[in-house]
Amino acid sequence: MDEDYKYLDIIWSDGIDDWDTNVVSRFLISSKYQIYKLEQYITEQNKKYDISNPNNDYKILGVNNQMGIFDAYIESGSKINQKYKKMQNGWIAYNPYRVNVGSIGIKKELHRYEYISPAYVVFSCNEKLNPDFLFYLMRTSKFNKTIRQNTTGTVRQNLSFDNLKKLDIPIPDLPIQLQLIGDYNRKIVEADSFEQQICELEQNIQDYLNEMLEINMECEKGLIDFLFKEIISDELDRWDVAYFMPKNDFVAKYSITTLDECLDCFMADTRGKSLRVETNKTPDDKFSYIGMENIEKETGILSEFQYVNGKEIKSQTIRVPQNYFLYGKLRPYLNKYWYNETDENNIVCSSEFFVFSIKKTINPYYFKYYISSNSVQKQIEKLFQGARMPRINEQTFKSIKIPLPPIEIQDEIAKHISDMKQQIQDLKQQAINLRKSALEDFENEIFE
Repeated sequence: MDEDYKYLDIIWSDGIDDWDTNVVSRFLISSKYQIYKLEQYITEQNKKYDISNPNNDYKILGVNNQMGIFDAYIESGSKINQKYKKMQNGWIAYNPYRVNVGSIGIKKELHRYEYISPAYVVFSCNEKLNPDFLFYLMRTSKFNKTIRQNTTGTVRQNLSFDNLKKLDIPIPDLPIQLQLIGDYNRKIVEADSFEQQICELEQNIQDYLNEMLEINMECEKGLIDFLFKEIISDELDRWDVAYFMPKNDFVAKYSITTLDECLDCFMADTRGKSLRVETNKTPDDKFSYIGMENIEKETGILSEFQYVNGKEIKSQTIRVPQNYFLYGKLRPYLNKYWYNETDENNIVCSSEFFVFSIKKTINPYYFKYYISSNSVQKQIEKLFQGARMPRINEQTFKSIKIPLPPIEIQDEIAKHISDMKQQIQDLKQQAINLRKSALEDFENEIFE
């Protein structure tokens, strides 16, 4: 055929053995590198191992879209009722139902665990395809589009290994693969250095707060006294260790009060009316909902509101007025807190938060930074109630001790920590941009 078609691409029938649209879409991939079928380079690793020996513990890997492969947990063989796959360094695993949203990872030397659920697809690469190259390639938006095209048409999307190996991908020569990997990794290393600076700044914040307030949790001396204490048996009603263990003595430079004494309103508005809301009574009203998952641990940052109608909220909720605080009572070691400075209307949150305001004589930012500090965590870490789902009750929460310096010192501390928090946010954004840029540059080099 001699005609030139500007908008049509001619695909010859004798080159196609499957005429569904997903297969035809493979011809749309364009690259300056030669395109090959993946089946020439990968091998499924489907062997399963019996790890149900009740006398042994087994180290289990997981996969998610944030960390990729990670050391997940250790499980007793007595609780395992199926055979598991076993991974080696350089092998890739993915969730066939979630690979299109990034649930894929590669095992590295840093991973100390080795077994993985048989639900994951596991495969290795031969000597002509570097696994890091393929892993980075499979995380690009172009490849994700190809994956989505190959997982459509079913009730539950599924990229099987058989479908994966049929895909066509650009594969440069091995030296070029290594060069592209190196370019990618240099940016990742730079992003990692920013994240290391973030960790140091976060520790500096804790050190600064302890130094300014001269906080000292004096438990070591009490423990030594306890170990060598003479006890008269006929004076005691209890003999358990918990009864004798010394309580933490909280010492600081400034006067110490309890959180309860800092509160203005607790679970109520300024008129004393309860903040609890029955959203099902206003099913068509719009609410800005905050769940535990919407607040980042440690940072006090709200990731997003969930904008929903009242009828969509199934659990109990609490209204969050402006200038009120949230503090997560479920799993308090996650340190989830938030200060509402927004103009957002109809904010409600999960009943797993305490909701309260503080007295106007206290700098709210000083208070926010203090309740997120290590000294508060140390006070509550031994007071959890419930083993599987620990939470603090109202009495425990209100008993937390807080040093209250003069307001000018509170202002100084709040300003200094705010500046450090801004540095942290700037570094986080730079790290995010570098990771994004690394993947985009990699993708642009591979695909046209």
